[in-house]
Amino acid sequence: MTSNFSLTINGTKQPIDAILFDLDGTLIDLQEEDLVRHYLKLVAAFFAENGYSSDPREIPAKMLESTDVMLKDTDPETTTIEAFMEHFSKSVGHDSEFLIPLFDRFYVERFDLVKHYTKPIPEIASIVKKCEQLNLKLVVATNPVFPETAVLKRIEWGGLDEVNWSLITSGEIMPVCKPHSLYFERISEMIDVHPSRCLFVGNDAYFDMSAKKVGMWTFLLDTHLLTREEVLEEGPQPDFRGDYLDLKALLSQSAN
Repeated sequence: MTSNFSLTINGTKQPIDAILFDLDGTLIDLQEEDLVRHYLKLVAAFFAENGYSSDPREIPAKMLESTDVMLKDTDPETTTIEAFMEHFSKSVGHDSEFLIPLFDRFYVERFDLVKHYTKPIPEIASIVKKCEQLNLKLVVATNPVFPETAVLKRIEWGGLDEVNWSLITSGEIMPVCKPHSLYFERISEMIDVHPSRCLFVGNDAYFDMSAKKVGMWTFLLDTHLLTREEVLEEGPQPDFRGDYLDLKALLSQSAN
């Protein structure tokens, strides 16, 4: 499928066939610190109620440790969930055969309790509609630190569950996390679109803008801007920057 969209780069038109959207802070608004804090407490309580024999008070810290391991893992032969679970199961002294079904149940039964920390972003619906009109492939390119169930719930909370997404990244299918180049390369392979014909839209100045390293074009949404020390060191500079209205204007002005 060929899109009806191109970017103008130094006076030259660059065809774009796919737009990759970060999720948290881009497609949905959320109070990240409060959500994570409450989420970890809910997991600990749920485990304590369901046969977890070790001290459940250790779970939040150990989950954060294992998440850090997962973020740094670069093994292309394992998924991010497998990297997390390998470290977490050893850390808490329970095997994955016990832990995985427990996590699966938690996301179905309790994850909705943190929904109130999120809300839809009003401008996103019209932006997504514009992308659909331009025949662009649409990707939810969230950092794959959660399983698919949790990602789909957050998409639903943002009112975007009816969108025809070409790909939704999750811990079951991605080998590495942002900002590793393989993350972006694997998405390109999965949707069969060359990186040079992809536009990555996100609010994280380091994790999301690292898409530039593989040849993707980038738009930094600065409404809910996240920046990190790594930006000063490696400096992935966005090709475009602005708020949601600026993004919508770019989509409108650059139509073929």
